[in-house]
Amino acid sequence: MLTRGSERSQALAKCHAFWLAAAVSYAAILLSLTTVWQLCIIPPAVGSLLFIKERARLAWWSGFLGVGVAWLTIVLHYVATQPAMLVADLLTWIIIGDAGLGWIGAVLTVGIGACLGGFGGVIGFAVQRVLSKDSAGGGGA
Repeated sequence: MLTRGSERSQALAKCHAFWLAAAVSYAAILLSLTTVWQLCIIPPAVGSLLFIKERARLAWWSGFLGVGVAWLTIVLHYVATQPAMLVADLLTWIIIGDAGLGWIGAVLTVGIGACLGGFGGVIGFAVQRVLSKDSAGGGGA
């Protein structure tokens, strides 16, 4: 039977695991700067594999949050230091016909990265579940 103190400590451990996985997912900022940005799926998978034990939903959101914030950092850096919004406005003017919608590209970029992180988190969680079931003794063919 669980006491109130042990329930509180389990909730605290779950919260810490979520933030640890999100912090590991933020490491995707380093892989985003390479030419193969799709590698951003690896840090949230590792974070969820190591820290998220109970729910796939927590794995999704930790990866989504970590990689989303990483890509938001990169987008804000480019907007602040380079003429990224001018290029985005030019692109939306060519595609849509309205030059003031460059921010849509930035939002889509961050959204795609965040979803990539969420998928990575779920993949890591699934691998962790498969490995924990195999190590429990049920790994027959």
